Amino acid sequence: MKRVLAIHGHSQCAQSLRYKLSAIEQACQDTVEFVYVDAPHILLAVDLPGAVLPETSAVTISGQPARAWWRFLYTMRDVDAVHKSFEYIRRVLEEQGPFDGILGFSQGASFAAMIVAHLENQDMPGCLLRGVNHPQFQFAILISGFFAPCDVVAIPQVPIRTPSLHVFGIHDIMVSPENMARLTTYFESPRVEVHAGGHFIPRTQAWTRFIAAYLRSTADPSFTATVGTSPTLKICRHEFLSMRKSTEGLDGRVRPYTATPAEIAGTA
Repeated sequence: MKRVLAIHGHSQCAQSLRYKLSAIEQACQDTVEFVYVDAPHILLAVDLPGAVLPETSAVTISGQPARAWWRFLYTMRDVDAVHKSFEYIRRVLEEQGPFDGILGFSQGASFAAMIVAHLENQDMPGCLLRGVNHPQFQFAILISGFFAPCDVVAIPQVPIRTPSLHVFGIHDIMVSPENMARLTTYFESPRVEVHAGGHFIPRTQAWTRFIAAYLRSTADPSFTATVGTSPTLKICRHEFLSMRKSTEGLDGRVRPYTATPAEIAGTA
């Protein structure tokens, strides 16, 4: 039985991620155990632009407090919150682990990538998981993940070797495609798959079968990140290879233009 640490997104919680993954969890229940954890930071209305609550009111989702690994949506400017989240994850790894893999959605995918990087590179300066009593992950599944800039949290200077599966929505308007693409560049051999929707975990039968099969295959000693038939539609792959760059004008609308992932990553 493989054990997977599941990391929810911003303004969500463990219960909401469990619901999003319910079909996948059921499809591989005989071989994979998911462990869901709540982020340590409860969000207040002041943390969410546009919230119609008193600023000091706690935000809830399905009756549960809305949580985050850091309070800002796209950057890690609240460094203290990031450090506390790492301290919390250290305890989770040591007290509830070991885990064979990690899965994250949205901000949770960004944080999961950082956890993988710090777990794998404990000798790098500024590592926040140095000396943690937990082995490296065998795989990482990052859905709607993005690069979240932070000047004071260490980023490895060598590619992350942990096999990674990155799943994006071609119509995701929550995260800029250049930030999605940039996250993949930190991995040595990222596998990228694209679904026809937006900023969510795909739940069609084809995607459920694919992700469940990917998870089940990790129990095989010969596992590689290329296992399984791709559910990515050809039209999605074509559009992703001439990716939108999201830029907001004064009216808040997305201005589309085309650029290759290499251009977006600055390697063209």
